[in-house]
Amino acid sequence: MKLLTVVIFFAILFQKEIDDRFIVWFEGRKLTIIDFKGIPEKGTDYSAQSFLDIKYKLTKVDTGYRVDIVSTFDQNKSWIIPEYSDSLTVGHEQKHFDICEIKSRQFRRKISNIAVFKNKSNLLITLFD
Repeated sequence: MKLLTVVIFFAILFQKEIDDRFIVWFEGRKLTIIDFKGIPEKGTDYSAQSFLDIKYKLTKVDTGYRVDIVSTFDQNKSWIIPEYSDSLTVGHEQKHFDICEIKSRQFRRKISNIAVFKNKSNLLITLFD
């Protein structure tokens, strides 16, 4: 049941196009203070908050469907309280982004044995195996 919830969550939320407000995780690209363009929540107890997603895209290819998976950071929603805008806070938020990428890699590994899916339901079956 837990896996079904995750699959439905992916299907509903993550099959969106990636636009300029998102930073896609890749090695060597670290977050900076200027990446946090969101407005801090009033009365928050946190010094920063990162909004992270694992997005996927199904692409129709000659033999079926290919799945591309990326970790993203939403610049417009992520924020840092100005008095905490330092390398320590940004570094902490980077660790969250890195963990998101680890989870993306686990997801990629889960489906990597089948490079191309004959149909969309094969993707769901693979996730349940």
